[in-house]
Amino acid sequence: MDRLKPISNFLIFLTLLVSCGRNSIPPQECTGIVVEDMGGYQVTDFAFDDNGYIWMMCADAPYLFKTDGDNIIRYEHLMDEPGSLSSAKINDLTSDRNGMIWVATQKGVDRYDYPRGNFEHIEIDDFNSYVISIASSNSGRTCIVTRRNILEFDSESGIFRRKVEMPFINASREPDLFFDN
Repeated sequence: MDRLKPISNFLIFLTLLVSCGRNSIPPQECTGIVVEDMGGYQVTDFAFDDNGYIWMMCADAPYLFKTDGDNIIRYEHLMDEPGSLSSAKINDLTSDRNGMIWVATQKGVDRYDYPRGNFEHIEIDDFNSYVISIASSNSGRTCIVTRRNILEFDSESGIFRRKVEMPFINASREPDLFFDN
């Protein structure tokens, strides 16, 4: 039975690859790859979404993982795929009060778009797109820390806008971001 597992995993992958454009599987599986394990990476942060998945980032991993407890799906930055992660360097992740997954990367912020099954790259009103940290409050505020600013997501414009300029930030230290509900 164990000899059939690699063949079974390959068939699952092949089915996923061939059927993404045909909507024969849930769309959230289309930009990720089903993997057998997480490759020995250590989980450093995680978040829950409203679909029952646990999203995980790992130390020194260029991937973001999602699991329902049975299957593991790996997401990564692909140069020619606009719906993939914006960078292979993932710094932080959070889930907002609506269960949306937000990812802070070296090249900006990505939000997982469930209907499309890919990542949407969110504009940042800052000259520096290196996002160190991201957090969401119970009241619905989502904020990021770049090397020089704290910015808050403006849902009307769909852009992160500057809230606080922080010229005193030491860019080599990753600050924790806390704010009230």
